[in-house]
Amino acid sequence: MINKAKMLDKRVLQRNLVKGSLSQNEVNDYLNSLPDLEGEFEEIVMDGDEKDDDLED
Repeated sequence: MINKAKMLDKRVLQRNLVKGSLSQNEVNDYLNSLPDLEGEFEEIVMDGDEKDDDLED
């Protein structure tokens, strides 16, 4: 049996939908089950990156 998470991987999702291995309802159920993580991130500035407000001439 194939792992459901692998079938839902963005890189193969469309192929699995076309083949009928997954239904759109299964995809929707999976997406609706994901937690809402909006705002729970940490900004990372890499060396050499500049913010727009730092570019005032």
